[in-house]
Amino acid sequence: MPVDVEEAADGIVLHLHKKGCTCVHPEFLQKYGANLCECTKAHEEYAWSAFFGKPVKVEIVESFLRGGKD
Repeated sequence: MPVDVEEAADGIVLHLHKKGCTCVHPEFLQKYGANLCECTKAHEEYAWSAFFGKPVKVEIVESFLRGGKD
């Protein structure tokens, strides 16, 4: 998975460029739809905060479940 890193005034920005939904079972997708993006967002905040040892803010810029291409 390619990752782009850019510096920002308040830290760094990581663009993960996932090629598909990797944490969603098809049955959950049918039942919960785009709401699963919020679950993924919380998971990424937790994982990256643990990795960096400080709070990390995650923003969903584009999502397959919300009609995006990336």
